[in-house]
Amino acid sequence: KAKGKGKGRGAPPPCCWPWSGGRPLADRPNGAPLLRPHWRAGARLAPAAALRLAASLAGGLAHLHAKGLAHGDFYAHNVLAHDLGNDGNDDGNGQAGGVEAPPSPAVLVDFGAAFAYHLDAPPASCPAWAFQAFEARAFGLFLAQLAAHGLSSGGDEGGGGGGGFVARASASRALLRAAKACTRPDPSSRPSLAEVERDLLAAAERVGGDKK
Repeated sequence: KAKGKGKGRGAPPPCCWPWSGGRPLADRPNGAPLLRPHWRAGARLAPAAALRLAASLAGGLAHLHAKGLAHGDFYAHNVLAHDLGNDGNDDGNGQAGGVEAPPSPAVLVDFGAAFAYHLDAPPASCPAWAFQAFEARAFGLFLAQLAAHGLSSGGDEGGGGGGGFVARASASRALLRAAKACTRPDPSSRPSLAEVERDLLAAAERVGGDKK
């Protein structure tokens, strides 16, 4: 996916494409949660949909990393989500608020803190993997939040399929497993986000199958 999705070598994945729909998963930090965004009460997804959303975002970050770019400000409030299953955002026709359904369940926005780095850095410079590991940690913290606040209740079958208590528990385990790997104390041991994307897609298939 870091190479795109069948759109030619180096093409961006869908979550990097322009899109005007969707709503943020969280509100920006305020005086209470000073450093972490406040997750919106209605921003919940069915288990398989949450895994697909996380995989899409991992793929988008992996695409940036393959180009020597870092987003620099990866938080839930910088993610516009399309399929927020429990809060009525989806009108039942694959659209949100009259906006045509995008090719990805989420779009990454606000590149104001983005920066470039050398993929083949000279010995005296910070290596590329260090910048990527830094962003992997931010993604891991996001996954933990998604597992804690972003999964729909066990009895809900809406919002992208794969509902139910067992599916929710499976999705939570997959998200937390990936979060733990992305936040390992040793940055050099953290997985690439391309690897994380593959693992999350596999988990989504196990939980609810691909959404066609």
